[in-house]
Amino acid sequence: MSCDPLHIQGGPVMRARAKKMCEALNGLIEQIWVENNIQQANRSLDDY
Repeated sequence: MSCDPLHIQGGPVMRARAKKMCEALNGLIEQIWVENNIQQANRSLDDY
């Protein structure tokens, strides 16, 4: 069994698995958003 919550195995996606996938995607999106904001802030500081 894979530890990656975004890995889809054969068979139907039940509510519990769908919830874990949704939480993992939301976490990934939040991480990307935060990293993007940090990069933008660093670029703004470099402009001064």
